[in-house]
Amino acid sequence: MIDLYNLAAKDYEDLRAQYVSRIPHFTGRWNDFNYSDPGSTLVELLSWIGDTLLYRTNRIPPETYMNFMRLAAGA
Repeated sequence: MIDLYNLAAKDYEDLRAQYVSRIPHFTGRWNDFNYSDPGSTLVELLSWIGDTLLYRTNRIPPETYMNFMRLAAGA
């Protein structure tokens, strides 16, 4: 059986913290991370979407992964 990574281990707060910590890597001009900033709203939206996708992906049964691997291998 394939050992699957627990995708639900990261939640909204973890994703948001990770996204905010990566902002200085891309730009040094954005340094105001208060909640009224439109950029912070986008980060929160992406964190929420990421949390929802990780939760739903983690709910896929292992049999589905096995069937997909069989299909991808041409079996």
